[in-house]
Parts: sequence; structure tokens; C-alpha cells
Amino acid sequence: MASQGCIRCIPAGMQKQSNPIFAPLAMVDLLEIHSMPRITLAIADREHFALKLLSLQKKKRILALAQEAIKQYLEREGAYQLTIQSDIQSDDSPP
Repeated sequence: MASQGCIRCIPAGMQKQSNPIFAPLAMVDLLEIHSMPRITLAIADREHFALKLLSLQKKKRILALAQEAIKQYLEREGAYQLTIQSDIQSDDSPP
């Protein structure tokens, strides 16, 4: 049941209907957030402070800024076009 999975995404004791912070989020948004892999990054205080200020200026969450920056970097470096190829030749392939 998709709706039950969504309710589990919401912190204990908070219902989407009763908490206005969740009002703009659709059920699909909550499911997508829940299904994303997570990473932890350690950054210097200077970068953290700069991110806080930029997030206030842009009226975006730090997470959104980080996601934009990562996506731009991956696009610039051509990371989305990278592939994995095996160096091992099978018995059927020519030498």
C-alpha cells in the first residue's frame, strides 16, 4: 500500500493532514524522498556557513542546493555517460 509507506516517511507523531509543513508535499514526493539513497558529507565550517547564507538568499533548502551542485558537476564531468566494461574476455570471444 503506497499510502502506508508514505506515512512511515513522516516522523512519528506527525500526520500529513495535521501538520501544515507537509501540506505542499504530495504522496509521490514523500515516496521519492524515502526511496533515495543517502550519503553523509563532512564540510568545513566556512562552506557550511556559505551554504546557509545562500539557502536563505535563494529561499531553498541546503539539500536542494547540494543536489543542484552535484548534478551540475556530474553533467560537466560527463559522469552520466560513463559505462563499466569488463577487461575479462570470455572463452567464446576472439583474442
